[in-house]
Amino acid sequence: MKTWNIAGLVLLGVLILAGVWVLAGRGTTQSQGAQVIASTIVSTTTPKTQVEILPSDNPLENMANPVTVSHQNSVFSPASVKIKAGQAVKFINEDTNPVWIASGPHPSHTNYPGFDALKGMAKGESYLFVFNKVGTWGYHNHLAPGEKGTVEVVE
Repeated sequence: MKTWNIAGLVLLGVLILAGVWVLAGRGTTQSQGAQVIASTIVSTTTPKTQVEILPSDNPLENMANPVTVSHQNSVFSPASVKIKAGQAVKFINEDTNPVWIASGPHPSHTNYPGFDALKGMAKGESYLFVFNKVGTWGYHNHLAPGEKGTVEVVE
């Protein structure tokens, strides 16, 4: 019986490591980025107009400690963030209305291919995206295109 428990724990460990390997972008080019959709409830943040976070060079740490942008009362907060290439941004819906995060311009979402949640998120759901391309990237709520923000990515 103990052998099965140990084997199960080893298998679980292998699956977790494989998941981290996939999420870290192993086997992809830097420009492809990584996309993860997750459901998370977090506390609200104080509204700010801009946040600058320049993380470490460790990709796993950058995904584990993303910059957070919340959507509440039809506004993104902070509306603008500045991050380092390879840093993750986590968009959290704290509004009662669904929000669909997508790259500009509306409705084509072509400025940053892959930066698109592909669906509306209910209150408490979140969308995590790793930005690998340097530049200033506009985004919006596809369900209400006037709700916008920017992510500035630096080297």
